Amino acid sequence: MRLNRRMQVVDGEPDVVASHVAVRLAHLGDEVEPVSATEFVWRPQTAERRLFGGPKSVRVRVLPDTAGQSAVVLEWRGGGRALSHWAAWALVSALGIACLNAVPGGWPWWKQIMALWPAVAGWDVTRFLRSGWLARLERQVGATSTEAFANAPTTDRWLTLDAEQRVVALGWLRQQASSGTADLMSVDRRSAVTLWGWPLWHVAAGPDRVTGRMREARGWYARGQFAMGLVAVGQVARGWLAVGQAASGLVAMGQLAVGYFAALGQAACSTLVAVGQAGIGLIGIGMVALGLWIVAGFPTTVDIPGWVAGLCAAVVPVLTVIGLAGAKMALSSAERRELEARLEAAGAGSAVADEASLSPAQRMAGDDAERGISQVDTQA
Repeated sequence: MRLNRRMQVVDGEPDVVASHVAVRLAHLGDEVEPVSATEFVWRPQTAERRLFGGPKSVRVRVLPDTAGQSAVVLEWRGGGRALSHWAAWALVSALGIACLNAVPGGWPWWKQIMALWPAVAGWDVTRFLRSGWLARLERQVGATSTEAFANAPTTDRWLTLDAEQRVVALGWLRQQASSGTADLMSVDRRSAVTLWGWPLWHVAAGPDRVTGRMREARGWYARGQFAMGLVAVGQVARGWLAVGQAASGLVAMGQLAVGYFAALGQAACSTLVAVGQAGIGLIGIGMVALGLWIVAGFPTTVDIPGWVAGLCAAVVPVLTVIGLAGAKMALSSAERRELEARLEAAGAGSAVADEASLSPAQRMAGDDAERGISQVDTQA
């Protein structure tokens, strides 16, 4: 499994930047294991990883850059695909082929080509369910210090404190986040009962006084401006069942809906069924629809052949895949060269956080070289 790397240059000294990032993530409820004053291991919640995909752990290292700046290097080994993702891919492929088989007219060449579409489009379920863990981590890396951070005497070097002192510092920050003038637009409530690290329900809205960012609801049932969960309701919602103005998930409902099995909304796009004013899917229903089976509100005197409708419905996922692949190839080479040059100049190893390398003592002793991770087998 390849080693993935990302780098971000931010203002601040390495030890201060590392401590601030670590305490923000711990304040949000994630697990943080300090390794040194400028390095720690971050683990997303188990529920988030199992439902939405992602790595078990991420190694965060902060290296000195130019004067007054630091380079934050994130390292992880791919997220992989859970068994549920493979099951969903097999199910959507089977349903898609069954729909195609039900269309009368035998199996002409265009229908044989379309039979591959649900299998190809649904190969990576996590593209529809990505939790945005990397973007969330990078937002915390680049976040500026809030008033709560400036007034806390212990957070500037949080990684160097012992476990008891870190608990006291986090308690102080959480108290600061909930104190002050009541703001009806700022809400953060969650159930005391958790499952795999996630609360059964979480309601969050408004800015977080500690992180300085808009709150995100994360739970089995999540509701807020930004929501992610098994059932997510919000302006921007991601979940297995997502409802919101912009919603994405296995089943999505909203003004802009992108669903894996089904999408319902003003603009809907799905691998199987899309229902909306504009619907794109294997089965498209709406005022304007593209798909193999079409139920459109606009009458037309032109009899569109089935193979034309089918190929038109395949254009969107094909162009998306080509565009993403082209952008990745254009950016990865330059980013990789720059990152490798910075790591070489800093004399940093290439070890990544994994189950065999979570001991700070082993890390500090230089087990990076013993693991023999090749820098050639890496990607930015």
